[in-house]
Amino acid sequence: MAYQSFGDEKGDSRSAEKLRAIRLPADLAGKSLLDIGCNEGYFCQAALQRGAARVLGIDSNAAIIERAKQRVPGAEFRHQSWWDLDEEKFDYILFLSAIHYEKRPKALLDRLVANLTPNGTLILEGGMVMDWDKKSWRLVQRHDGVVRFPTLGLLADELLSRYSVRTM
Repeated sequence: MAYQSFGDEKGDSRSAEKLRAIRLPADLAGKSLLDIGCNEGYFCQAALQRGAARVLGIDSNAAIIERAKQRVPGAEFRHQSWWDLDEEKFDYILFLSAIHYEKRPKALLDRLVANLTPNGTLILEGGMVMDWDKKSWRLVQRHDGVVRFPTLGLLADELLSRYSVRTM
């Protein structure tokens, strides 16, 4: 089964529900969007449908990027690491369901913020362990294996301590 859902093709991530949950603005006319770990491009497609002028998706999986190019021809897709971004600025950066893969998440978040326009928004979505008291990573069994999720304390007090945060 694919990870993202497209139309009647069901994926593991329930993409339409996630799109509603992240509250991406309905009107992106003239805006630019970068999707980090874009997979097959579901959120890139949504951004184009909402009028985004520039949409870039990156993923480290070459085969997935080729499928994204077929699914969403109006967006640009690159097979690259999220550490290999150039200096281009974006109005919106999506970092969805991927922070648990990064060994240096705080440094990466700082890097992503550097790629935002002055009024830009980083939308971070991912799993976490609901523990305010502990600041640690926890191993969590998922359908695709064991991954590291931050505790809420680690996320709020360390990883995102320099930023204004709104939970959704």
